[in-house]
Order: sequence, then structure tokens, then C-alpha cells
Amino acid sequence: MNRNRSKKSRKFSEIKELKSLDKSFLRCFDESFKEYVSKTLNTTITGDSAIYGRLYTFLTFLVSKNSQSTISLIRKLNRVGHAEVAHLDWQFALDAYREHVIKTYGKGTNAHNYLSILSSFLKHSASNGIWPHGLRIKGLKLPPRLARSMVTNNLARPKEGIPEVESVINELGLDSDNNQIRSMLSSVMSATGVKIKSTDDLIRATCFFLNDNLKLIRINAEKRLRTIIAKHLLAIRSANKKQNIEIAAKIHELLLYREELVSSGVGSRLKFQEINLLIESYGIDGLSAYIYHYQEGIVPRDSVEKKEPRRYHNRKLYSYLSRRCRVMGGNLIIDINNHFNLHSEAQILAQCILYIDTSNNESSIRYLNSDCLVENEDVYHLIDNKNRANMSKRRIGLTKADPNEERIDVLVFEGCERLRLGVPKVIRYLQSATSRYRNMAKDHNKNRLFLTLYKNQNKNNSGYFPAPLSAGASSTSFPKVIAELTHGAVQVPPSMMRQSSMQLTALLTKDPLRVMKQGRHTNMSSTSAYLKHLALNFNNELDIRKFQNSLEALVTMQIDEFVDFAGIDRSDYLASVEGAKKILNSQFGGVYCTDPIDGPYTKKGQACNKVEFCPTCTNRRPVLVASKHSILNTLLWNAALEYAFDQLSEAEMKKWHLWKVFNNYAIDAYRRNQDVRFELSGAETLFNLQKDENPYLKVFNL
Repeated sequence: MNRNRSKKSRKFSEIKELKSLDKSFLRCFDESFKEYVSKTLNTTITGDSAIYGRLYTFLTFLVSKNSQSTISLIRKLNRVGHAEVAHLDWQFALDAYREHVIKTYGKGTNAHNYLSILSSFLKHSASNGIWPHGLRIKGLKLPPRLARSMVTNNLARPKEGIPEVESVINELGLDSDNNQIRSMLSSVMSATGVKIKSTDDLIRATCFFLNDNLKLIRINAEKRLRTIIAKHLLAIRSANKKQNIEIAAKIHELLLYREELVSSGVGSRLKFQEINLLIESYGIDGLSAYIYHYQEGIVPRDSVEKKEPRRYHNRKLYSYLSRRCRVMGGNLIIDINNHFNLHSEAQILAQCILYIDTSNNESSIRYLNSDCLVENEDVYHLIDNKNRANMSKRRIGLTKADPNEERIDVLVFEGCERLRLGVPKVIRYLQSATSRYRNMAKDHNKNRLFLTLYKNQNKNNSGYFPAPLSAGASSTSFPKVIAELTHGAVQVPPSMMRQSSMQLTALLTKDPLRVMKQGRHTNMSSTSAYLKHLALNFNNELDIRKFQNSLEALVTMQIDEFVDFAGIDRSDYLASVEGAKKILNSQFGGVYCTDPIDGPYTKKGQACNKVEFCPTCTNRRPVLVASKHSILNTLLWNAALEYAFDQLSEAEMKKWHLWKVFNNYAIDAYRRNQDVRFELSGAETLFNLQKDENPYLKVFNL
């Protein structure tokens, strides 16, 4: 099939392989496909490639499989026209196609996608007369899957896991055939050392695992990238020093003179040696300045490109400079290029930071353009180029210069962990480090933010060209860098960064609106993947319609959106407020318990005193109560925690770490919500009066 042609036109009637099908049928198919993509799927893209490919597979099956059902169908299509083909003729062909898909792809996700897309298209296109109404292609019922994150897709853990995994699976009654559960348990148990006796233990340990490793990746990626950025800026400053600019001009003259001597054949060995010694005497700074000012900032490459030559495709100069660099010490020619331009490691480190700080998905980050950052009064808009189902509802990401303020996730960086490298600084470095490459890139890559120099192995086009890291190469290189950043604990592809960050927020906050905002979703269907499973909780605890019983708050965060989403009648909700006042009597630090004498950590009828488990406890009511009393308790408890972290050892405070994360989320939510500023102000006034006699300090015996 002519892929390029079909990709541009998206017309099945122009595909040669389908010529045995009736032309009028294919033209009608084209129109239905165009309408299906633009209207039913609400997309402005001219044909979604995945849908196009799966429908193409169906049509090629009809013309290539010599089964009785397909031969009969095509004969009738061509003899009587598609409008007259009987229901059973189509149904027999569809049943045969289903068997073919299962035989080819098994009964997994891939086969499910092929069948579900065709099923949807069948219903849509019947109204256009392509085939009769009521046609069905039975889908596949896939087993329930855990939400993907670094606890379910961690390649750093061996498949067989650790011996204790089997006993935990049996004790908790988990699916012993589910490799995701096995991988998750192995990762969490070996990394945290927590003994898993219940799914609640598993949730808590998973929060530790996600939180600690995401922070480790973010902090270590910043450390390494800041070193690279410092070398980059230093190299540019050095190259622009007056004395180095003068030296660069001298080296340029010497190289031109040497080239003349080589061309004329009159240069003596002594003369060449003199030129070499002079160039070497100028040192690495002089040679770097020469490359920066006279070679477009790109070190010459050992390549002779005939079709589309670039200035740095200079085999002779590469060979000469390589020899000089070896004499001067080390492989300096590579270092010079890496200091001026973006290299693979810097690209992946930058992506790590952008994934964690923005929660954007893999394609949104990888396809960023060089002009993606727009500043507006110290607030930056990060504009990506991802194709979305409905571009009119697209939400532009917002970020600030300080990466410690108003983070989009629940990660907390304080004290010596405070970050210094925010999204704007990372983008500016990428803009600088790819500026020379963008000048030399081919037209379709000239505006890409992630570019490194790759060699095209095609014999007819074997030069080096700036190009973005492919999805395949990224999936190979990225996990290796992640493994280095986490000291071998985690090895995941780029997509897992967003998934893991969103999963941590879902686990700790149990707030669908918070997760929705973090993921910049336009509807709750995209958010539901993180809420249904919470990676580990298998009893559908967060079924959103069960939240009605937990709406005890007089005011909750974004209550209008929450009530509308939950499908709750507003009059019913308001009527329940008075009754809610009576049950607001079981809270600790601003968190409310559904039943403090019937929790997972106590005997029935005995009051729970295991408050360290509150953030991930299934009895925690998944709302933030914005009353003055509740906010005051949150502030007092947070102050007690901060004091305890300063005074006590890390080992003593380990179990309180998740509370610290959760409190930061809660306080941030209160402060950013203008609707509760009166309650917050009143709570802060009371806090200032009571902070010296903080009752929560008794928890730590302080």
C-alpha cells in the first residue's frame, strides 16, 4: 500500500489493494469515515491514524482472505451494490473477521481495539446506507487492569519477584495470574521493606514508593542537568570573550593557510608541525571559540553528504581536529559539541523534569516546539502540539519560575530538597542548546525543541542531521537514565512518569477534580483510570456516586463542579447540610473519619489511635472541609509535623511522611480557593493565638 498517499488523502477508494471492492461502496465508506472522525469523535484531525489503520485492516481482510463468507460478500457487493446486500452476508463476514483478529492478535488489548473501533463504526455508518442496521461484531471482555505506573511497569525488578510475593497474593486473595499485581508487589515490598498484610498496607507502601522515587528522579535529574547547563553557559561565555574571539580568528587563518599548503603540495613537514603546535597552544578554549564562531557551533563530522550537505559534513577537518584534540588530551571534540548543543543525556534529564513538573504525557513533551513557552506577568504558559479529540477544549498548562510553588502534583520539596530549576529555565536551556541544530535541521524538524545529532545509515543519505529522539529510541534510552537516577530501583519508559505522578495524587487526595486538573483533562472519563483502581484498591472504593454519603462538608473545594459531576440533586444536597453538622465530630488534623470505632486498624468498637495511617485509610472521607475549625486543625497539625521533623530522627518520622505530603496539598488547596478566604483568614488568626500551645505536639511527646 502507498502509505504516504493514503495518509494524506485518507481515501480508501484510492487504495490499489482494495480495487476488487465496489467503487460506490468505497466512496460511501470514505464519506462515512470522514464524518465519523470529524463529528462523532469531535476531532479536527483529518482522519485519526489508529482508526484509519484498523478500518484498513478490515477492508484488506475482505479482499485478501479467500473464505466462503468474504468471497460471497464481495460478489454480491459488485453485482447488486452495497445497498442491496443482505444482513446475514455482512454478519457472516464480520464473524470471520473477528476470528481472524483473535487468531492474529490473541485476546488482549490489541484485538479489543481492532474490534471495538469497527463496532463503533458499524453503528455510525449504518445510517449512511453502507450496510444494514443491527450488525454486530462481538468485542472482547478484558480482565481488569491496574492503573499503570512505576509500581506495575518497573523493568528494574525481575519477573519472578521475591519469594514473599506468593504468600501475600494468597493471603490477600489477589489474582495470582496477573503479572501486573506480581510486579507491583515485588517492586513495593523489596523497595520499602513494608510487610503487606492488607490492601491498606499495600496502598500506604505504594505511596511511599511513588513519592520517594519521583522525588529522587526529580532531584537527581536537576542536579545533573544543572551541571550540564552550567557547562553550556560557561562554554558560550568563554567563546564570546574578546581574547577567544581573536584566537578563533587566528585558528581560522591557520587552517585556511594549511589547506592552501595541502592543495598546492608545497608545505613542508616542518611547516605543518609549526601550524599544529600553534593551534594546540591556544588550548581547548581557543578551539571551542573557533568551532562556535566559524563552524556554526557544531563540530565537523566524518561524513560527505552529497544530497543535502551541511557545513559540518567535513571529513578532512574532522580528521584533523580529532588528531589535535587527542594530542591536547581526551576526546575533546565530543565534549565541545556537547557543551554547545543538546546531547541525549541532557535531553532525557530535561524530559524527566518536564514530565514531573507539568504532568504532561509523553507525546506532548516530545513534540514541544521551540516557541512553546509564553510569559505573562511571571506566569508561563506551556503550549504543546499534541493532537486532541476536541482541540476547542484544550487547556494550556500554567507554570511559574519557582518550581517549589503551586506544584501541579502532591510532591513536596522542602529544606535541602528545595528545587532551583523550574520549567522556564529548562525550556530556555533547550532553546539555547538546540538553536544551532534548528538552523541545520531539515524543514520538518526546524522548530522542534528536542534535537540531537544522529547519523542516517541510509546509503543514499548517510550524513549527520539534527533530529528528535524517536519514540522507540526514547523508550530504550530513557529507562537506563531513570535507573541511574534511582540507583537501580526504577526502570520505566517515559509514559510512566506522568502515570506515576497522577497515581500518587489520586492515592493521597482521593479527589477526582484534583486529578482532573493535574492531568488537564476536559472530562472525567480520562481521569477515571486513576480513580477506579487507585493502582491497588480493588473494591472500587472511589465509585464517585458513593461520594454523596461523604459530602458532610458545609463547603468543599469547587463544590459546584463536584455536585454536578456526582449527579447529585442540589436541593437534596442542601437539605443534608443540617444533618451533616451532627456528624462532624470525628476528625484529626482536618481529616474526617467515616467511623472512628470501626476502622481497619482497630477492633470493632474500639476507638482508632493509628492516625499515622489517615491519609491513605479507606475510612477517610474524601473531601476537604473548609470550615474555620477544620482549617485551624489542619494548620496546627501541620505546624506540629514541621516541628517534629526538625527535632526527631528520620527513622522516627518515616511513618509521618505521607501526612506531610497530604497536609501540603490540603493547605495549598485552601489558599488557592478564593471562595474560602474568609474561613482561612479566621483560622489563621486563631492559629497565631494557639500555635505556642499546640495540642498536636503531644502526638510526638514534644
